[in-house]
Amino acid sequence: VRPSLPPAPTTLGPCSVVDIAEGPLVDDPSTYGANSAKLQATLFYGLTHSVEDWTCFMDADVYFAVPNFKRLVKRKALKSSGIYWLGFIYNSLLLMEGQMIEPFIGSCFSRATTKKFRETGPVFDLKLDKDAKRWPPEMRKCFKFPVPHATGYTLSVANSCLRRVGIFPSDVALTHDDRGRQLWYNFHALSSLLAETDEAQPPVHKFQVDADQGRNQSRHVWFLKEHLWAMCKNERWEPYYPVAFHGHTTEDPAYHEGMAKSLKSTKKRWVRTMPSIRAVHTYFSRHQFRLDDDYREALPGLGYPTPEDLNKAELMAGRMLGIIPTTSSSTTTTTTSTTTSGVTS
Repeated sequence: VRPSLPPAPTTLGPCSVVDIAEGPLVDDPSTYGANSAKLQATLFYGLTHSVEDWTCFMDADVYFAVPNFKRLVKRKALKSSGIYWLGFIYNSLLLMEGQMIEPFIGSCFSRATTKKFRETGPVFDLKLDKDAKRWPPEMRKCFKFPVPHATGYTLSVANSCLRRVGIFPSDVALTHDDRGRQLWYNFHALSSLLAETDEAQPPVHKFQVDADQGRNQSRHVWFLKEHLWAMCKNERWEPYYPVAFHGHTTEDPAYHEGMAKSLKSTKKRWVRTMPSIRAVHTYFSRHQFRLDDDYREALPGLGYPTPEDLNKAELMAGRMLGIIPTTSSSTTTTTTSTTTSGVTS
């Protein structure tokens, strides 16, 4: 689907190309001016045509452990005949945009949910009435992305469109294990560095957010989920049966050559310091899909570069992927001497 990429491996079985674009739609990584339109078309096509018990969506840099999702469904006694939408849940902007799920980080819809979407279909807004007493509140209307378009609205628009047909995130407790550990990782890849990253475990100190630091990842991960984790005294916060990790890629050099001039080339550079999707899958396959304590030796990250060697964009990208911790005894938040001292929701 993109120049320079090899075709799908034959081990997948018969494959075919389906036109979901309804017109010209070229995903150019140098601009990403069609990326949200591509993702929206993929989401709506999948929801409209799926007849499986569960349908899950993931970006190319997401590792999704199918056996662990099946285990979760069985342990939580979830029936595909019920209305469920599971995945990484944002509560951090509850009063501005309501509760939201990141749709392409391995989010999963039950058969009854896709049926509900198929019967109603996307309902695009002609305009967003900001005075409407709507709950949850919204900052983006449900609209069909034009091409080209601005970047950064995939999450909020997808959630707005699904709300129009009565589909909302399921109980946040379903996306955590019984010890309050998250099962979907949107901001962190799986590597030896995961346990050293402050945002991957609940906050313990106040977190000072300033203009240079940017996003508060601890807030995104843990805010308004205190009822799940606050009483748990876990020695490790990595789950034993995680469902998804975000921030892995292929080892194929052709892919990285094709992304060299992408707007996300900095992020792709960081992703290459993490174990590949193939390496992560090999580890889980050999461990019955359990994340044992030895994963740190089996899946090493390449270590932290010194902040002095990085520009501001590279620091931000590294923190968003969980490669550079936002807090440690000496970690800086910018290329100056500003330091942090803990995290909190």
